[in-house]
Amino acid sequence: MELVLARFRRTNYPMFTGAEGGLMAEGWLKHMEELLIRWSILRRRCEESNS
Repeated sequence: MELVLARFRRTNYPMFTGAEGGLMAEGWLKHMEELLIRWSILRRRCEESNS
């Protein structure tokens, strides 16, 4: 998990100013949630196939 967090911190994630009313930030968070859910599912499948 530390590796994933370290890689995330190195990404060029967007900076939000609030001028857009939070819609861009909400959209980005939703996108990140979907990616994390997919990653979790793939990780679980890999663990199950290795056991």
